[in-house]
Amino acid sequence: MKEMLEEMIYVPGVSGYEEEIREHIRKKIAALGVKTTEDTSGTSSQSSETRSLVMFIAHMDELGLIVTKIEEDGSLRIRKVGGVDDRSLVGAWCSSRRRRVRSRACLG
Repeated sequence: MKEMLEEMIYVPGVSGYEEEIREHIRKKIAALGVKTTEDTSGTSSQSSETRSLVMFIAHMDELGLIVTKIEEDGSLRIRKVGGVDDRSLVGAWCSSRRRRVRSRACLG
């Protein structure tokens, strides 16, 4: 269980862009032979007729940043998503993704 949770930490899921983490969780649950249903808001529910289940409940989205513009000098304009505290940003390492290409950067 610990390894699975640690693995999920690295799957992107910024609020409003949870598709990748949702699919990751869906595949993990399907591999256990558990039926999954999803409502229109994206809330997932699981059930099994053949085995006892222990499930965890959590938000799959996370706080994050969205790149709104790439300047000519390569610097990025960003928008905060969720309750990101400005004090936590200076010097923080982050990863970005564009068309499945990931890169890392330090915020300054």
